[in-house]
Amino acid sequence: MKKSKQSAKSFTTLRNNHPLNPLFAQADYLRQLEAELNRHLSPQLVGNVHVTRFDFGQLHLQAMNSAFATQLRFSQSQLLNQLGKSILFNQLEKIHIKVRYFHNGPKPANKQSPYKISPSSAENLRTLAD
Repeated sequence: MKKSKQSAKSFTTLRNNHPLNPLFAQADYLRQLEAELNRHLSPQLVGNVHVTRFDFGQLHLQAMNSAFATQLRFSQSQLLNQLGKSILFNQLEKIHIKVRYFHNGPKPANKQSPYKISPSSAENLRTLAD
């Protein structure tokens, strides 16, 4: 048991003294902001909208696709009023919304040619190209 407590203590010490500590703090802050935002979003938007930045009274959000961004824009004024009452967002003045396809979310479908060439047509094209 002593080893596990020592390793946990050393991890805390390492994290506090680590050069990336400001980055860890920023990530924790963004998680707090996103948790507060999720309390005010409709259920279908939770997990599909992410906080990217909050500074100078401006909240920057990214939606996974254009449909979620449209829903978010439709409820933007109501969301602005609700979040303005929150302690974390008490200086909120404006919300910016962008559409970004996240790597862990659904990706846009690859566009493939609707035409498939038969083997005989492919052979004919090869002979004509020579």
